[in-house]
Amino acid sequence: MTTMLQKWGNGLGIKIPKKLSDKLGFYVGKPVNVSGDSGKIIIEQGRKRALKKIDIKKMLKSYNQKTRPKLIQ
Repeated sequence: MTTMLQKWGNGLGIKIPKKLSDKLGFYVGKPVNVSGDSGKIIIEQGRKRALKKIDIKKMLKSYNQKTRPKLIQ
């Protein structure tokens, strides 16, 4: 398949045909990794980042009342 590069904002973009995006499981908003090598552009599915769990007790333990910023009204 041949397609044309298009100007999108300050960069370049290509349209991915629906059949191909469906086959690969790509959708709007899906994270992807883009790289290039030897004149080729490689688009791979991105990994989802695991959310870091926050330990509220640990967070409050490190809180220092003396360094608290002053309230601005």
